[in-house]
Amino acid sequence: MQRIRSEFDNDRAVEAQPTAFKTTENRFELLCGMCGATVFVDETTKRRLRSAVEQGMEENPLLCAECEADLDEERRGD
Repeated sequence: MQRIRSEFDNDRAVEAQPTAFKTTENRFELLCGMCGATVFVDETTKRRLRSAVEQGMEENPLLCAECEADLDEERRGD
């Protein structure tokens, strides 16, 4: 009996990733902490980031895909 991949991975929790465009899940607009580009996040991420900023823990840890790729490249290059 064959099974589809989603049946195997159904119990894996996938963290929502910010997107450059609005989706049904990522409908909250925020700004990238490095370049200021507009990104869209889900409600859970929005609440988590807002709480961190309000508590003074971090300024804005949210990164757009381009800044995150640049940061990863810098880390690998060192």
